[in-house]
Amino acid sequence: MNKKVIQVVISLAVIAGVILIIVYLKPVIDLMRSRASGPSLSLSPASFTATAGSAVTMDILLDTAGESVDGADVYSLRFDPKVLQVEDDDSVKSGVQITPGVLLPNTILNKVDNAQGTVQFSQLAAGGTTFTGTGTLATIHFNAIAAGTSAVKIDFSQGMTNDSNVAGLGTDLLASVINSSISVVVPPTPLPVPTPSPISTPDTTSPVVSITNPVNGGKIAAANSVVAVTATDNVKVTKVEIRIDNILQTTDTTVPYTYKLNANKLKIGTHSISAKAYDAAGNIGTASISVAK
Repeated sequence: MNKKVIQVVISLAVIAGVILIIVYLKPVIDLMRSRASGPSLSLSPASFTATAGSAVTMDILLDTAGESVDGADVYSLRFDPKVLQVEDDDSVKSGVQITPGVLLPNTILNKVDNAQGTVQFSQLAAGGTTFTGTGTLATIHFNAIAAGTSAVKIDFSQGMTNDSNVAGLGTDLLASVINSSISVVVPPTPLPVPTPSPISTPDTTSPVVSITNPVNGGKIAAANSVVAVTATDNVKVTKVEIRIDNILQTTDTTVPYTYKLNANKLKIGTHSISAKAYDAAGNIGTASISVAK
């Protein structure tokens, strides 16, 4: 053979080999493509901010991407137990459980470890049946217990069989997971509500005052007669003024309210004795009598 014939033969052999490779690898490539866009597990909401002391509801969603599946395993879902705790949704059973969905009827594993921060959940289809579609596989009710951010993550590695999976015809079909995170904040301390100042009621009550000595209409003759006054008020009497014939003689601020009158200085006849009592609000009470010398 000459060189040209040899080159043609080699070229045809290479082309034939490439065609064979394409024919045999196409099913594998198609399978890999289908797996890349196959069933998924996702957490909803994908992120959330909560206040400490509040509750957060999170759904584990299954999308079979058109595949017929026999079961689904969440093994494990992880969270930060210092930030979140899972509320028990089944008080009858021992331990802590989440709420199963109704996509697959047989729940074979439902376990929460709040100390480690893990959830393990597994469901199977009824014998001889499969599930195709989307929906809620299970629901988790978290309690936000402290400030911080907790990733909520489903363990998954492509091709691994000892973590989360979606099974169909004895094969792990799970292609992807979508995780979540929850941020917990402490609400600001509310400012104290100021105590309203009491509304003061204006004092409009005048002091009650009376002259107890001498008696009205009486006579005074002694050189040192005592004028005695009593005064009371609903709050406080601040001062008492005593006048003789409308001329101020004394101002007294303490009990007893008295004034020594020198009758020798008075002319013979009728004289007036008056008293004014004051309080802090400026109210005035008055009393007056007439006496003779």
